[in-house]
Amino acid sequence: MEQIFQNTPHAGDICSDPRREGEKIRRMVRQMRKIIEDRAFQFREWRVDNINMYRLRRQEGEFATEPFGDVFLVIDNLGQLQRDFEQLDPDITEIIANGLNYGVHVILATNRRAEIRPKVSDNIGIYMELYINDPSESLFGKALAASIPPGVPGRGLFKDALQEKLQFQAALPWINSRTGTMQDSLEALVRRVSRAWTGKFAPPVRLLPASVGWQDIPAVSSWHSGVPVGLDEFRLDPVYIDLMSSDPHFLIYGDAECGKTTFLRTWMVGLKKRYSSQEAQFAIVDYRKNLLDLAEGDHLFAYACTQQMVKDAVDKLKKELEKRVPSGGALSLEQLRKPQKWTGPHYFVFVDDYESVVGATGSPLAPLLDMLLNGHDLGLHLILARRVGGASRAAFESILQRLREMSSPGLIMSGDPQEGALIGTQRASAQPLGRGYYIRRNQPPTLIQGILTTPELVGP
Repeated sequence: MEQIFQNTPHAGDICSDPRREGEKIRRMVRQMRKIIEDRAFQFREWRVDNINMYRLRRQEGEFATEPFGDVFLVIDNLGQLQRDFEQLDPDITEIIANGLNYGVHVILATNRRAEIRPKVSDNIGIYMELYINDPSESLFGKALAASIPPGVPGRGLFKDALQEKLQFQAALPWINSRTGTMQDSLEALVRRVSRAWTGKFAPPVRLLPASVGWQDIPAVSSWHSGVPVGLDEFRLDPVYIDLMSSDPHFLIYGDAECGKTTFLRTWMVGLKKRYSSQEAQFAIVDYRKNLLDLAEGDHLFAYACTQQMVKDAVDKLKKELEKRVPSGGALSLEQLRKPQKWTGPHYFVFVDDYESVVGATGSPLAPLLDMLLNGHDLGLHLILARRVGGASRAAFESILQRLREMSSPGLIMSGDPQEGALIGTQRASAQPLGRGYYIRRNQPPTLIQGILTTPELVGP
């Protein structure tokens, strides 16, 4: 059956082997949820009141670049899926609960009614019940279930629009019963439909690659703002981060060996390739000295690998930033209305392993605390990377608390979900190397695969 429908125009993908296609199954379910999350955001932006308005405007030619109309997720043997992929249960429940509002439909087939959990069954609008071995489990009552003859495949029960319980007989996908088998007939029908179809094909379910190199990212054009750091899971498009024109600071959570330091390295190399030293400079806090190879060149403002070096670098940076703070008492009202823009580079402060930087007496970055709110006005950008472990206890540390109060964007890589929500409502989860959820204000979380190899530090 899988081979018959695999390349049909309406099928994005088909998964049948959980051991071999586990990642694709997880990706397929996540994609359905991502469609719902994206449309919840897009409907507000497009002033779309409901899915019916979206369908109508789409038929009139709007939203031509959107890859999906109505989407159907078909799950055969729900009980087996729940046993093999228990972690997907919240996602499936969420899709069934909210999907209809955004044109995402779910069709479930299961062996026993008990396999459909109450949170799911409460949101299912249409039930069709074929012959079951134990009539006492029937949704339509024991007497009606017992009336279905066991030797008639396709005979079952359903409720019509008036909620009247009726029997039905399912049709066979058999166009010509005089020649060939049902399998042959079905294959012929699918081939005819595929040949006759002239519209768009369903977008395939695309998997994030296990590793992304700089060569996998298209060349950065002048109209792109920011620096590419990886690929997103939905369209496999490059993900750009631009702290100069959006939120000024960034948080990275991830446990050991998840790719945090490599992500920082990629970002810094991208900034070097994109901006001159007159436009961007770095202050690097690197207690483990994993970024020591970046501690040179015109873009380097300061490098610190000890507490005293961090204190000296922060004091030096604070003096530079204070030159950009206008003195309100000496300015007229007209000057306040038209403030003079500072000149010089943006300062990017990259801090790796922030949990090691914060000591018993507090954070050595504390002198910058009052400047974080004015990061855009001062050209200050703070990028903190720390472990997921212990994040819940460290949530009220002054610098982290200020960044969270500012709804700073961030990346949540592999870690323990029991640490709770780290950025917004997003928890950590087990992820492959370099992968994590990119969190931005007023936008749904996006799973991205970060670049794991970096180019030479010189060049265009």
